[in-house]
Amino acid sequence: MAKVLADTAIRKKVKEILRCSDKTISQALNCRIDTELARKIRAMAIKLGGSVKKEERVITI
Repeated sequence: MAKVLADTAIRKKVKEILRCSDKTISQALNCRIDTELARKIRAMAIKLGGSVKKEERVITI
């Protein structure tokens, strides 16, 4: 699953609007949780200027 990159200002705005903890925001943006609130956090972060980083496959030799 992709990650959402958001700077501190975006995270702070999301925290104020949705009234959730820093831990919840971090887990949601890193796609460690997939709840309705996490989906709202990701959508709002993107709407406020965050960007989506797709997963990369790394092969070690």
